[in-house]
Amino acid sequence: LTLRLAKNDVLGIDITPDGNRLVTAGGDGNFRVWDGKTGEQLHVVPAGDARVAASAVSQEGLLFAAVPQSTRQVVFWDLVTGKSV
Repeated sequence: LTLRLAKNDVLGIDITPDGNRLVTAGGDGNFRVWDGKTGEQLHVVPAGDARVAASAVSQEGLLFAAVPQSTRQVVFWDLVTGKSV
């Protein structure tokens, strides 16, 4: 997983409380959801802005929230499906 993260210009990382998922904010304007055990990339979620003002994973580890600097609006994603909610 370390090598994959290094290749993707990671600007930030959030980890679910159970460690099963990692979410990285990349310099390419995308979030990536990773399997915390295998290191497999599960989803690529376009953020539209490489700069993120804030991000967080929900306590139960099912949702991810981010605030891109360009919009300053909170956006939520389902960490299992990678879909916007």
